[in-house]
Amino acid sequence: MSFALRPFAACLAAFEALEPLKAKKPRPVTRQDATHHAASGAWSRHDLSKFPRSGPQESLYQFADLEYSGIEGLDDGPRFVQWANFGNAVGTWNAVDNDGSWQCAPGEWIVALCELGRDDDDFGNTLDVAFACWRVEDGYGVMITPYGGAATRIPAVSGIPWPEELKTSRLWYGE
Repeated sequence: MSFALRPFAACLAAFEALEPLKAKKPRPVTRQDATHHAASGAWSRHDLSKFPRSGPQESLYQFADLEYSGIEGLDDGPRFVQWANFGNAVGTWNAVDNDGSWQCAPGEWIVALCELGRDDDDFGNTLDVAFACWRVEDGYGVMITPYGGAATRIPAVSGIPWPEELKTSRLWYGE
């Protein structure tokens, strides 16, 4: 299965079409203030301006480029997770997974699956989250979603073929 470049608008339409996660009264996907300093847009069914009681909050981001990010090659899982500082969308500020999983097609896409051991311990001691970044015709897309449904939700939005094998590394998330 290969990866096909698509416009970000197609990724956003696919994101909007996803079945809401655990929502009693699902909210529509709305554009919000970007929670990452370099993002040009953010979309979610959740209010990304508030720290969640239980994260992560599924969200989609648009980036014009990844210049100066340190992840331009989309080929380094540990560096990608450290860069992916989306604060309220993830639901923690500093955390580590000593056995995190990731895979990439260099220059095209990267995914990381983390069971983050949280240092704040406010809402429990671990947080399961998946991060993905991929090229789109007009820049890059990034998606954050709970680990559990990542294997179907990320490919539906991004077109990334879900990797059969994952690499294992220590993944640090935080500032």
